Amino acid sequence: MPSTKYISNWDVYMRRETLMQLQGIRLNRTIKHFLFCTFLLFGGIAQAQEIPVPRCADVQGNGDVLVSWTPPNDPGNLFFSYLVFTLDAAGDPEQIGEIFDYNNTSFLHIGANAQLQQRTYFLRLRTGNVGQITSGDSAPIQTMILNVQAGATNSRAFLDWNPPYENMLPSSVGIYDVFRENAPGEWVNVGSSFFSEESHIDTILGICNDPPDIINYRVRLQDNSGCFSTSSIDGDLLTDGIGPTPPVIETITYDLETGFMMVCWYPSPEEDTNGYIIQDNTDPAQFLTIGQVPGADSTSFLHVTQPMGPKRYLIIAFDECGNNESFGAAHESMFLNASFEECDLQVNLSWTPYIGWSNGVLVYEIYASENEGPYELMQSVAPNTLAASVEVNPFSDYCFLVKAVSAGLEKPAYANRRCLTTSYPELPDFTYLNRVDVINRSTIEVNVLTDPDGFMMSYVLERRDLGQTDFIELGPMAPSPLDEAVYRYLDEDVSTDTRRYEYRVAVTDFCGNFQGYSNVSSNILLNAFDDSEEEQNRIQWNGYELWDGNVSQYRIFRSFGRDGAFEPLVSVQSNVTFFEDDVSAFIEDHGEFCYYIEAVENMNSFNRADTLRSNIACAVQEPLLWIPNAFVVGGYNNIFRPVAGYIDFDRYEMQIFSRWGKLMFQSNSIDIGWNGYHEGGIAPEGSYVYVITFRAGDGKTIEKKGSVILLNAFN
Repeated sequence: MPSTKYISNWDVYMRRETLMQLQGIRLNRTIKHFLFCTFLLFGGIAQAQEIPVPRCADVQGNGDVLVSWTPPNDPGNLFFSYLVFTLDAAGDPEQIGEIFDYNNTSFLHIGANAQLQQRTYFLRLRTGNVGQITSGDSAPIQTMILNVQAGATNSRAFLDWNPPYENMLPSSVGIYDVFRENAPGEWVNVGSSFFSEESHIDTILGICNDPPDIINYRVRLQDNSGCFSTSSIDGDLLTDGIGPTPPVIETITYDLETGFMMVCWYPSPEEDTNGYIIQDNTDPAQFLTIGQVPGADSTSFLHVTQPMGPKRYLIIAFDECGNNESFGAAHESMFLNASFEECDLQVNLSWTPYIGWSNGVLVYEIYASENEGPYELMQSVAPNTLAASVEVNPFSDYCFLVKAVSAGLEKPAYANRRCLTTSYPELPDFTYLNRVDVINRSTIEVNVLTDPDGFMMSYVLERRDLGQTDFIELGPMAPSPLDEAVYRYLDEDVSTDTRRYEYRVAVTDFCGNFQGYSNVSSNILLNAFDDSEEEQNRIQWNGYELWDGNVSQYRIFRSFGRDGAFEPLVSVQSNVTFFEDDVSAFIEDHGEFCYYIEAVENMNSFNRADTLRSNIACAVQEPLLWIPNAFVVGGYNNIFRPVAGYIDFDRYEMQIFSRWGKLMFQSNSIDIGWNGYHEGGIAPEGSYVYVITFRAGDGKTIEKKGSVILLNAFN
């Protein structure tokens, strides 16, 4: 407060009085005092009169001042008049009025010009029958001069003023009320200050001057007597240029009812707050306005979006003048991920932290709902833990929530809901070993028909010799390139001509858990025997009994020799497991007959009809060979050649030698014999040696030697 406001005209006046006393000018007051005392003694009045004290100096709008006081005690009824004084420009007392009505306790100083200058007032009291006695001066009162200065942004007014009296009167309320003129003649109380704190700062709210305009203020101090001391009016260029206090975000949460993001905040306290702007700051480089909520008391906003990750939001408050440059700290929501570990029967959860609470997170709580049941608390983890695993039941529908609990008083925040089905890998409804097919003497192909709905199953083939107890593991079966429902395995360590094997498939699920075995199946072992006397072959085989659709028939195929082409021979009923083949019609063949059996299944429950083959079994007819012991050149039996059956005629040779070892004849065809001629003439009669070589049906080479007599019919 500028000190000049206390070194006022009244102070100058009082200093002059003191100076006059020091100069000895005291006689007048002494005389007055003597006369007054004499009057009291001789007038019969025993009490001194009380001097009234000015209580209020109320500056009017036009600069006039209304001075108010309370009437003094007057038990002797000595009152004559009130004398009202002010100090002129030189600091000298100037009487400006006299009031003779005891109950009239105010005086309007017209022309005081107190809007521009400070005025000081004091009272004197006249008593006696004719007012012949005048009291001394009362304590002074001064008008309050108000000084208003705008702040740097023209949005705050800084006020200061002088007190109306140096020491607060006992009758004063002791509190200054500050008024602002929002519109001409419309004065609004905008604050208060205690006596001795003659200053105030007012923030302009809701007055939208563009550009800033003059806004006036005045200050008022009430006295318990009912009067007011009102300051002069002052103002400056002001406007509402400051936005509301930045709102503090309370919580960002996933809304459980809608599945969208809910932003909650504490409202700004300013009365001119007009609403809030919500911005998405998920990308720190962008501030995307996603909504606006009207109303100072609004505290939430629903962002209609399905979160794909953590969301970051800012809240900006704006006022009636459109100021919206203020925003508080951003908050970032949680985002939950979930994955199901089928083999462990657990769900692994991980989430991003909640960011923004001043006191941080107290605890994260994990909730689960199974098959649309109520959510139950599964775990609580520390605020620095952002992952958890929850054991679950297979084949159930689960939903998971993570709730962040604040270490302060904020509402809890939820991460997005995650739902999944704990679908344990689908187990096959069947595993059907449908084929044990002989490929050759050392290889068997085993096929297993699988359920296509079985998820990533493992099929391992096992084998044992017929009659044994324990199976041995051969290895994993591979998908067939021809049929996605079939897995196969080539067993290349077998002897199909002599042994029977049993197979089964061990089934393991996706997680490595054993689920069971398939049916057991075996190969068909075919045996063939010759009956050379009857010129027939007998074949027999074991029946195939483990098909789902049972055997429909057996087809018998035959070839002439192991390397010959097989052709269908005959089909027999499913209950027949042997066959006799009359081969006498094939005496001119080489004598080896090979067979295999093809088993044919009826249509089974899998809407399939499979076939499988046996091994190849061969029977060899013993060679038939008749050799003449003589022939007659020119006679009936004039060609020497053997009669043969069941030999390999492509591997036939006959040589004729003389007794001295000379080669007389040679032929590689059974149909070309020796006619007895040699070197253009008939050979001499006599005995000759023959050597016949051929290969039997079983591939063995046979050599026959003997002698033949040549006779000449022409001799």
